[in-house]
Amino acid sequence: PQTRVAQARPLKRHDDAAERAGGCEAGKARAGHPGGPRMQQHGPPAGRGSEAAKVWQRACAGGDGGASGMFALGRRGSCAAAGAAAAACRPARVRALALVLVVALLVTGRPCAAGSGEEQSPVTSKCGACNERGTCNEELARCDCPRGYSGEDCATPPSDNGKMCKKYLFTSGSNCTWDMPLNNCLNQCNQRGKCVAGWCHCSKGFYGMDCSLSLGVDGKPQLLAGSNYALRKKRPSIYVYELPPKFNAWYNIRQSDRPLAFMLHQRLLSAGARTADGDSADYFFIPMTIRGPSESLWLVDAIGYIRKTWPWWDKFGGGARHVIVHTGDVGRMDAVGAARDLTVNATWLTHWGLYEDYPFSGWKKAHRPGIDIVVPIHISPHSPRARPLQHSPLHPLHPERRGMQEAVRKNLEVLFAGRICGGREEPVATWPNCPKGVNKGYSQGVRQLVHYHHWNRTGFSIMVSNKHYMRDLAHSRFCLAPTGGGHGHRQILVAFSGCVPLLIGDSVYQPFEPELDWSAFSVSVPQAKIPELHDVLETVGEEAFAGLQRALHCGAQHMTYTSFLGSFQWDDGKYDAFETILEILRARLDHPGVEPERLASVDEDFKAFMECRSPGEPEWQPPTQLPPNLCTISAFDEEEHPKEACQPCFQRNNGVIPGGASCCKAASLAECPRAWE
Repeated sequence: PQTRVAQARPLKRHDDAAERAGGCEAGKARAGHPGGPRMQQHGPPAGRGSEAAKVWQRACAGGDGGASGMFALGRRGSCAAAGAAAAACRPARVRALALVLVVALLVTGRPCAAGSGEEQSPVTSKCGACNERGTCNEELARCDCPRGYSGEDCATPPSDNGKMCKKYLFTSGSNCTWDMPLNNCLNQCNQRGKCVAGWCHCSKGFYGMDCSLSLGVDGKPQLLAGSNYALRKKRPSIYVYELPPKFNAWYNIRQSDRPLAFMLHQRLLSAGARTADGDSADYFFIPMTIRGPSESLWLVDAIGYIRKTWPWWDKFGGGARHVIVHTGDVGRMDAVGAARDLTVNATWLTHWGLYEDYPFSGWKKAHRPGIDIVVPIHISPHSPRARPLQHSPLHPLHPERRGMQEAVRKNLEVLFAGRICGGREEPVATWPNCPKGVNKGYSQGVRQLVHYHHWNRTGFSIMVSNKHYMRDLAHSRFCLAPTGGGHGHRQILVAFSGCVPLLIGDSVYQPFEPELDWSAFSVSVPQAKIPELHDVLETVGEEAFAGLQRALHCGAQHMTYTSFLGSFQWDDGKYDAFETILEILRARLDHPGVEPERLASVDEDFKAFMECRSPGEPEWQPPTQLPPNLCTISAFDEEEHPKEACQPCFQRNNGVIPGGASCCKAASLAECPRAWE
């Protein structure tokens, strides 16, 4: 049965002879261009002559701005001649241009970068017959196959399709090799290939998890060839390892509730931070989704492959300057010992900032300040958790702020709604207040203690369920943001809800702490002070509270992946969570050996960044209009700025915009607006 599937639905190689005979439009359709059958799921359906005519018209104007790096004019031959012809022609002379291109094609048979005059990779492959079903990594001469397939030509199907699909998080009864049309591919293959069940079958000459790579005439890898992609000026530059697809692309991204690694991988390219030159890179990214022990075992295998294939892991002292994403509840301690030992010099991006052992809960130190980075969780725009973003009181058009700079009025002193005992059971008024006793492994016991001491205090709302929670978030002064069974997420939700985070959790750093000064926009209380919590909060005067509220505008930007999701308070993404990760990496590289909490004191640019201002500005300035470079996720912009909404972009792209929300209107990732340029 597996053989019949492979024979019935092979991925056909792009027909080079047909491209020569059929002209550029036929070649363009076969290579997966807008208007061709392979790209209709990623763009508007092609009307008669619509996209094709636009491509030709742009070419005659001196370059193809829409196809961006694909074979927009077919497989051209003499690139210089084609570029000169394109610059000289007019729409009325399209046929003459076509003749020039066809003749040049027949003479040399080499593809060119779209509209640039640069030469693309030669069409001869280093992988033999790989391209018919697979993608040839031309740099390594490695054949990358569709999910479960193997062999030099990807002709060997999996021995047990159900078992294989289950391994990569699909249902065992699915045909996860071919029939997963809604499973997203990384950057939707950059219009240089076809997305097949979450894996990119790249057009010949292109390779990589998102088909963004090809070899230049000098034989060196290049990114988005022909699209004028350039590394951004703001450091750091990051090299991404192109691992075999079994380590990343074969996994079902639709089943991942924490797809941060996937989103970072996409954004590195569209932000201009990704380089194809490992020798000049500042950091190296291992693109894997790691959450529990089993995935960390795959990390061990991946690092073994990296060390055999590239020099940089060993060159930088056994993994230094290498970045790994782990989204488990207790960070590095969710990984097996072998993975932790192997990556002792690598930087882990995790959600868990426990920097000392916590015996009461049986938790072991997981975070290493100055080496690892605590990062915020990624919130999907389709998740109920995104609602506070969409209705944030920090937005200038919030009904209670419209026309005013002051914050929304506050009626409650302290708010919390969520699990208290670890499950959904209701706590009681007497101690121990949980039916099954004190759950030491949940929230460090904080939730239980806060409820016991303050459940019936005036101005305090501490309960398991609150049907008005979203409303109350906007009208509470302080919102309890404790840990859970490891990392929590409420400190992020309450921040962009305009509520000052109330942090109670000994020995736990919050996202980007200690590099980011959380005391500017939150209140931290030691666990020993929980019985006196009401007295502690009374010491926060109105002037101090107003300062915390104002600083929340900046703190919330650092907590949100705005460039992934869209603007929520007219912020432009310059200081979002993605950019904050890069800025911390940059500052560490520029100031080796400086304690993380001192970086702001030795680097003025870093200090200004963390305060969401330019180095010459004395303080953060509130925005006065929707940013021109970013679509909006806010419900308050729907009436006044309906054309700037991100939602249509998400709908067109199966829920994940290639390159992030910053690329909503871009024709290619090379053209995505860059907030820092």
